[in-house]
Amino acid sequence: MSNSSLSIRILMTSVFVTALAACGGNPAPQVAAADTVVPVTAATVKAAEAVPFSVPAGAFPASVPALATVATTVKFTNTTSATPTATITAPGGTVTGITTFGSCIFTVTASTLAGVTVGQVITVHPCQINVETGGVQATGQATTVHILLQLGQIPSAPAQASVSIDPTTGVVTVNGVNGGTVTLKVTGAQ
Repeated sequence: MSNSSLSIRILMTSVFVTALAACGGNPAPQVAAADTVVPVTAATVKAAEAVPFSVPAGAFPASVPALATVATTVKFTNTTSATPTATITAPGGTVTGITTFGSCIFTVTASTLAGVTVGQVITVHPCQINVETGGVQATGQATTVHILLQLGQIPSAPAQASVSIDPTTGVVTVNGVNGGTVTLKVTGAQ
């Protein structure tokens, strides 16, 4: 065998090994194809524990003008209990109540806000957490992203949450709580 034949075989073997390594190497990074919408339920409200959501006017139903016409702050607490608490702060007072779901159904237990009374039931539909996962790399590691509480058609200002996306299943975890799944795509794919 001539030296040039041997050199060509070595070169071809090197190209083959490099190509084989590229095929079996690290897979291309994947990202979430879109944002994630998490309906607020007894199981998912835990992801919003103690997060103060700044909600613009118009989020609460018109039937409750003391809340519907003003900007508010909504914060869920005691979310591991069967009856999570919601505190709604508005100019002029604070409303506290227990929260049930199917929508966000607030049953007022205390109020310092004129026009909102104890026992009043305030229902807001839809009630969801919008998680800005679009373009976030699916590594299974926590990263900080924006979340928004959407009451009716009105989203809150962004708040921050710790979010991870499982690279195999697309499961989105928000502040340690399963928030459903998102479609994954290879980085740069349309």
